[in-house]
Amino acid sequence: MGDGVAGNPGTLRASAHIPGLDAIRFVCAAIVAMGHFPTNYKANLAFLGGDISYVAGAFLGVLFNGSAAVIVFFVLSGFVIHLPYAGGKKFDVGAYYSRRYIRILPPLAMFIAFYLTISPPPSSWNLTVLWSIFCELIYYALYPFIRRWRLKYLTAASFALALVLAFTNLQLLREWQNNYPAFGYATWLIGLPVWLSGCWVAENFMRFPVVSTRLIWAIRMTILALSVVLQIAMFHAHTVFASYAITLTFFAVPAALWIALEARYFFGRKPPWLDRLGVASYSLYLVHSLVLIVLIHRDSANLISYLFGTFVTAVMFYILIERSSHLLARHVGRKLTAPTLATVRG
Repeated sequence: MGDGVAGNPGTLRASAHIPGLDAIRFVCAAIVAMGHFPTNYKANLAFLGGDISYVAGAFLGVLFNGSAAVIVFFVLSGFVIHLPYAGGKKFDVGAYYSRRYIRILPPLAMFIAFYLTISPPPSSWNLTVLWSIFCELIYYALYPFIRRWRLKYLTAASFALALVLAFTNLQLLREWQNNYPAFGYATWLIGLPVWLSGCWVAENFMRFPVVSTRLIWAIRMTILALSVVLQIAMFHAHTVFASYAITLTFFAVPAALWIALEARYFFGRKPPWLDRLGVASYSLYLVHSLVLIVLIHRDSANLISYLFGTFVTAVMFYILIERSSHLLARHVGRKLTAPTLATVRG
């Protein structure tokens, strides 16, 4: 493993949560939700006039790159998992696994239950939003072993492996129409370098400069613009080399550097107001697809009903299910890491 975070490890250990990152999660979850809504923006904006509606509709049609948002999720996941241990926190494998899986599995189980209530089962759960959750579950399982290696070498090797897999399976990428989860339940191998880059950021973000507010916004807009370019290429370039399994692997590099600058920018600051919504990002990511299924079945999938239904359902899902999972995970984690009576006396 690496040498830890440059800076003050004790401060980092005491401050394992970096403000601002939950806000980024919320924005990414919202982008995924908007990207899945099947609307014809050009037709909906026809009242603006021919040329204006065409340009505005075309722009909105490529603005929400949900796959790129998932890449940012992967970076953030690796970052927040590794950050406390990079700062010097003692690793307890039992507490680690209980906290990770108790947080994620009950909401996942409820999503599947609700899905089967309103729709027939999919031919593969990997064709739903769960494909990225399956990747996360594997990364969580591997982390106790990953953390024993030097991250910069492991990350570089995983990038090479992901690209070799992509370039040696071009026909598979064509069959999947350039979408990211082309490798099915083995997609985690393509996403592994992305997740590891987040772990690398956790060890190195304090080495980055603190940029100005104007510059961090310019970087955010650059990342958004890059995601738009990649989405345009995926749909319109008519080449397998525009497949997300290839382009988003490269996109992970600027995404990781951006998250490093965000973490450095927010370190020691007050949380932005969007952080309050960001705690329910997992709920939003899961339930928006359920709302969409219901609206499509009722032939009432207009944007207003979708946004309102998704917001209300995500809040209820978070309050009733996800938050309870968080509390239970923390309780079990504390129990597992609490010193025994014999230890205290000894």
